[in-house]
Amino acid sequence: MLARPAGAVHMAKVVWRTAPYAGLSIVRTVDMRTASGPEPAGLHKLWREHIGH
Repeated sequence: MLARPAGAVHMAKVVWRTAPYAGLSIVRTVDMRTASGPEPAGLHKLWREHIGH
């Protein structure tokens, strides 16, 4: 996942890999400032501890 200080977390999957590079396909974007529910709960905790304001 790629996280940005603005609060967006991108859930992505690797679609190609040629060392040392990889191409990603963004599957979903979650705004961690407003995320709720069981799926993003752990991510939300990590985001708050390391990036959140």
